[in-house]
Amino acid sequence: MSFYDFALVFLLGMLAVLVPSVIGLTIDQYLLGNNVCALC
Repeated sequence: MSFYDFALVFLLGMLAVLVPSVIGLTIDQYLLGNNVCALC
């Protein structure tokens, strides 16, 4: 396995971990924003 293969697999792994958490945070912020507006 070459260094480039390892780097590619590593980056894909990082994306697989980071993307769902970023989406989750975005959804949480969106829901919190809606709840705050509903309370207003």
